Amino acid sequence: PYPGPDVDRGPRVAATYIIGCSIATVFVILRLYSRVSIGAIGADDWCMLATATANIPLTVLTSLLALNGGTRHFYYLLQDPGKAMFVTKLNWLTQAFAVFCMSVGKIAIALLIIRLLDRASRWRKWFLYFSSAWLMINCLLMITINFAQCKDVRALWNPVIKATTRCWDPSIQENFALYAGSKYSTMPFRINTAMDFFLAILPVTIVWNLKLNTLKRIGLVVLLGCGIITGIASAVKTSMLSTLSSRADITWETYSLFIWTGVEIALIIVCGCVPPLRALYTKYRGPQTTKVSSYYANSG
Repeated sequence: PYPGPDVDRGPRVAATYIIGCSIATVFVILRLYSRVSIGAIGADDWCMLATATANIPLTVLTSLLALNGGTRHFYYLLQDPGKAMFVTKLNWLTQAFAVFCMSVGKIAIALLIIRLLDRASRWRKWFLYFSSAWLMINCLLMITINFAQCKDVRALWNPVIKATTRCWDPSIQENFALYAGSKYSTMPFRINTAMDFFLAILPVTIVWNLKLNTLKRIGLVVLLGCGIITGIASAVKTSMLSTLSSRADITWETYSLFIWTGVEIALIIVCGCVPPLRALYTKYRGPQTTKVSSYYANSG
């Protein structure tokens, strides 16, 4: 049926990703400079660099999708079948990069917390290692299922090929999506949302036991727990899944999901880079003698 006026909201999506990617890239560069300057670069830095690197093609693909009508009503896209297939193909590709960025970005934060734990309890460290491995396995399975479900991968975006090739039962992808937390999307929304809050709250249980005055403890909690902002963005995005009642107009309905996915990834990178920047701040401010500075210096 006629969906209403042909409105193209693509430029807003492109702007969100380009601005978010630019800011995130600057933070990652500052993070690496900070770590290299004190000779403390580690696995968490490499993971965050991988996240920021994958965010660049994600931004390019999403911008191409958005600027080619990827957020218009599908009714109008179908008037140009070639463009409809092109946009659908970009949609599948962006999902893979988005899943990678969300998963590896959280792994980088988990590895950062492990470094900051230093001599803290073993169960926290092992739980973080387990969570990181779980996120990586979930990420690889999600991407594999997306592109391996049809014998000819082009069937995902080409209806002519889909009619002549063998594909898995749709329930396989649907069941894994349900496990991941979303009935309507292949992205692991609720798993990632839970990890956001977990990675933001865990440092509180460590910092609050340090022998520091209350003001300094609060400062550390705010610095290490800023990832809660990412959790809120992820939760808002997850709540929007309930609006996807019509799959026939998927390009129009997923506009908000594209926006909030871009925001979440940018926040993962920025919030994950804030704690390591403390070393850069301390370096240019001058030598510090407080226990807070010693805590960060020992953890790199």
